Amino acid sequence: MWAGGSVDGSYQAVGAFTGSVTLSNGSKPAIIQVIGGSASVCGGDGENRFFLRAIVNGSVVAYSVNNNQAYGKVGYISFGVPANTTYSITSTPWNCPAGTFSVRAFRL
Repeated sequence: MWAGGSVDGSYQAVGAFTGSVTLSNGSKPAIIQVIGGSASVCGGDGENRFFLRAIVNGSVVAYSVNNNQAYGKVGYISFGVPANTTYSITSTPWNCPAGTFSVRAFRL
């Protein structure tokens, strides 16, 4: 029989970034949530493209991109990070300046 336990954790705002950032997780594992990935001006068509990629221990663990110019949009990725691990997030929308994104962590 499977029985679930309780999850003890809390959400923490990590920050807002442009382009890319490398962060270190603390002594507990975390679920990282990233939203955004678009640039304020993008080739004359506004905020219509986004790109988000996350790398943990040298492997791409989350990736989301949309190069369609129709309508404004933002991306979202979520991924787990083990304790005491460095991870990086990048936002480079196609044919645009570096994208901006916000990061939150659910620390377990």
